Amino acid sequence: MIRIVFCNIGWADKYDGELTDKPIGDAKYIKDGGTGHEIANFAPTDNFYYGFVETKSVNGKPRAINIENIESTFANSDAIDHVLVVWCATNEKTGGKYIVGWYKDATVFRTRKKAPYDSKRSELYVKGLLETNEYMMSCAKKDGFLLPPENRNFYVPTARKDGYGFGQSDLWYPGKSDEEKVKEYVKKTIDYINSVKPSANLSKNF
Repeated sequence: MIRIVFCNIGWADKYDGELTDKPIGDAKYIKDGGTGHEIANFAPTDNFYYGFVETKSVNGKPRAINIENIESTFANSDAIDHVLVVWCATNEKTGGKYIVGWYKDATVFRTRKKAPYDSKRSELYVKGLLETNEYMMSCAKKDGFLLPPENRNFYVPTARKDGYGFGQSDLWYPGKSDEEKVKEYVKKTIDYINSVKPSANLSKNF
């Protein structure tokens, strides 16, 4: 199976780092009045995107991303490359979760990294508008794609409603599953991404 991870974030129009487009969602940090760090997921710096997804904390420290859940051979690595990162968010109007965009051929890091000093993420952090300027995923701008809100109609399953998909974590690793319905869903996702942007063909094995 292709290296893939689904990430749940707050809903925004552009994710370009502008405060007029603050993400909305049910995450505690957003409900408490904070700015979701995904706000800058599609704000390029030097033709790269630097993405953030919230991970649960242990004793006040954020958990690492278990990249071996993407592919088991990376159990002792700090990063895994050639990953399809699928960004997902809940539409507050419908209550459903949908794909909002993706990073193709991305690198996913086990631990958080500092964004470039001249990035929008670091700018917001210096101004005190974000709690951190860290990121966990990156890709070349040419490999990132954000759907306009009106075109976000590809449904994303949740374990509670559909029996598979997102659970309590904001990361879902379908590659861990041997269930045929999960494999079929991943195939449909890849077919969908290819249909939206054929030049980003994902049919090859990384």
